[in-house]
Amino acid sequence: MAGFLYFISGGHAVNAELLARVGLAEVFSGESPAFRGCTNGPAGLGGVICAAPESALAPGGKLPAIGFFPERQSWRPAPGEKFWLGAEAANPPTPADLARPQQIGGYRLTLEDGTSWLVPIARSFPRGTILPKRMILGEHGELVWEPLPRFAAFCADAERIWDDFRRAFGLLAEGEQVEPLSVDDARDLAVRALAVNYRVGLAELAWLGCLTTLNQVKILDAVIDLPAIIEADAAFAEAIKKNAAAAAAQPSPPHPSASDTGNSCDGSGAGSPATAQASQT
Repeated sequence: MAGFLYFISGGHAVNAELLARVGLAEVFSGESPAFRGCTNGPAGLGGVICAAPESALAPGGKLPAIGFFPERQSWRPAPGEKFWLGAEAANPPTPADLARPQQIGGYRLTLEDGTSWLVPIARSFPRGTILPKRMILGEHGELVWEPLPRFAAFCADAERIWDDFRRAFGLLAEGEQVEPLSVDDARDLAVRALAVNYRVGLAELAWLGCLTTLNQVKILDAVIDLPAIIEADAAFAEAIKKNAAAAAAQPSPPHPSASDTGNSCDGSGAGSPATAQASQT
């Protein structure tokens, strides 16, 4: 078992600019990959092969041997063919190999590859959020705790998931419009959620065959802490069952899983889906 390798044709050294150009900036997320030049890589191309640095390994993770060894490796071009993805043929990467050294707590889900992945929670019920925060000085001299800037995009994704969730259950405010998530939207949101805790993107998860149209819904539900909401609110749990029964007879939206219940990413508000719905009637 070992992590992924990346081959970038035409490169001589790996830096932040090159990673951004080929779409790997988020995978390495500020890390400086270990690399070596390669004159005869995948498809006979010359370039550079890189992998996560040893300092980025979580406990139990392993690094691959950095180099082009086709007799014991598998290589495939990534979508868009801006880089090639490689792995040891006999030892495909595991979540332990891909885990970031600091992870955000959440729910463990067994995905289609049969391994356990930690899906981070962005909107935690009823606490608000468990994302790391920093203290800043507000406009009027008040002290404010806000999620670290590197989690801002994840927070925005969580709000989008939450809005689609409210839409699915008819809990939008009067006149409020929310565009339903497409299957591709749901896929991309699930990929970005896993990328918070793991060194992965669309190419890596597709290689591993982790995602399905079913488990990506569970990933989105975990991001907004839906299991805790259901457990705390019996009325809402019953609504979930009724919605699932109705959806079984017709095509369901990508997120078949409400007014704001207070588990927002910035930690504001309070309440539950059932009380929110009651307040609208």
